[in-house]
Amino acid sequence: MQAQAQAHDLQAMHLGRFCDSCLGCICGTRYSCDTCPDFDLCEACYTGIRHPHDFISYRPASDVQADELCHIEWKLSLTEHEAYCDCCGEDILGIRLQCVDCKRADRIFDLCDQCFSEPPLDFSHPEDHAFATVRFAS
Repeated sequence: MQAQAQAHDLQAMHLGRFCDSCLGCICGTRYSCDTCPDFDLCEACYTGIRHPHDFISYRPASDVQADELCHIEWKLSLTEHEAYCDCCGEDILGIRLQCVDCKRADRIFDLCDQCFSEPPLDFSHPEDHAFATVRFAS
């Protein structure tokens, strides 16, 4: 019974897509911003987030395999970006968050997952700026 439930959960996942709000895998419907590049939300975050653009909803793929998911998560954890965190100054390994508003102004502002999740008290960046997740180095 539990194996059937896990298989059903895998079928409801979007392979290689992660929520840009909670940073988790997306199960069920995926909501993708029709303006921001690579900005996706899971169902739970979509209902509770304010965002200035419209979203396109996608139903989950049905052919996701567990070994593919494991490979993607493993690759994500090892991703080395040729970028450093503008908060702590460390090289970014894993998830890189880039300010979309700064990028539009031809500036690059990157954060590591740690500084984005738990910013230091002395950290300052405009609160109305949106961040997009850069998962794989280009």
